[in-house]
Amino acid sequence: MYTDYMSEKNLPGINYFDYLRGMQSVVQENGYQLLIDTITPRQIAERQLPSMLTKGYVEGIIYNGLVNIDYLTFFVEKCPNTVVLGRADDLKLQQVETDNYYGGELVAEYLWKLGHRHFAIMSGVKKNVVLAQRQTGFEETLARLSGGDCRIDVLRADYWKMDGGSREIAAFWQKSGTLPTAVFGLNDHLALNVLIKLKEMGVKVPETVSVIGFDNVDKGTVVTPHLSTISIPRVEIGQLAAEKMIALLSGRITQKHEISLLKPTLIKRNSCRALMV
Repeated sequence: MYTDYMSEKNLPGINYFDYLRGMQSVVQENGYQLLIDTITPRQIAERQLPSMLTKGYVEGIIYNGLVNIDYLTFFVEKCPNTVVLGRADDLKLQQVETDNYYGGELVAEYLWKLGHRHFAIMSGVKKNVVLAQRQTGFEETLARLSGGDCRIDVLRADYWKMDGGSREIAAFWQKSGTLPTAVFGLNDHLALNVLIKLKEMGVKVPETVSVIGFDNVDKGTVVTPHLSTISIPRVEIGQLAAEKMIALLSGRITQKHEISLLKPTLIKRNSCRALMV
């Protein structure tokens, strides 16, 4: 397995070991060994291959992390037996991912049932397919439920910054003089920063503003209140990715391009509440 270490460096808390646990159980059962390596930004920029691949130590690759299409194209040319954890729609590959659109649907349905009608989405400033899918699922579901009778403000923050989302929610309040009753952070990193900043500004969560994220990172149960979120089935994704790799190596899969989506689940904690009528 190869992972782009930038994902772990800049978005701390995501438990990548869950992916590995899922892979390891399948790999061992089939008589293979799971090796782990990282790909650095320098290797990507200079189109360098990891040493385990150049030395012929591996028969197949499970690629996890930021999908740089140019680099991944180069990567796959050297190792056709590649499975990607995530989306690489421009390449004909086996891909395994959580259903991000469905996760956005779950959030919208949950907050709507709690009585919320004024929402903010904390999104990113850069194009991101995963966040876009989550946002689209959320917005389209609310449009269906409300018939257009709700308000959605989209705020954009740099999610690679450790405080991404904090200044944006504060600036929104200062400029508009009001706050939404519910904030959906398109990942837990953004949602947690919003939650913490709201508390610093004296805004009660969830009494005044409900906050929910996406990813189910470990820090979500460290803050007070605990963060409601969408949980990604990482162990199951790891298992399916390994199963696909074994099938590629054995010739049971001849079709290179297939996208498998696994359903996420809603985790209800203490950062969301029903509006008082």
